[in-house]
Amino acid sequence: MSDRMEASSTPNPSSTPESQQQETTTGMPPSPKVFKLQEYSRPPYLIPDTSLTVDLDPELTTVFSQLTVKRNPENPSAEYEPLVLDGKGIDLISIRINGRELDEDEYEVTDNSLTIHEPPAEFTLDMQTECSPSRNKSASGLYVSDGVLTTQMESEGFRQFTYYADRPD
Repeated sequence: MSDRMEASSTPNPSSTPESQQQETTTGMPPSPKVFKLQEYSRPPYLIPDTSLTVDLDPELTTVFSQLTVKRNPENPSAEYEPLVLDGKGIDLISIRINGRELDEDEYEVTDNSLTIHEPPAEFTLDMQTECSPSRNKSASGLYVSDGVLTTQMESEGFRQFTYYADRPD
């Protein structure tokens, strides 16, 4: 069973400090990490537009995301920083910048993030990712609860759906 859904939004511009959340033995995520104002820094990149196309399936959901990404003019170090997007428990299937498929040495995928090493100042980022709602037991992101596909994207659940600058600000 697969349903197709499209969404478009203009989210709060952001980038990402990594969050080190892990599931507890109860399957519930721990309390959110506390960020202090003196530790805050402006994100190096802004994402003024996000478009999503989602093929929903409890076993394997495919997310097609198109992000408009721009260096943040209010962050002077942005020119020298990579783009880091949060992602957890998802698989990257394809990645393109301005229509060009990236070579494997142009980006890095870890358990918690996707890093694009030398992005241009302004670009369109297209990604295809996959996640498994039925295997997601964190009650965050897209998951199955009592046989129903359910979402919990705030404050940092979106990273379990697709790669994104998933900051609480």
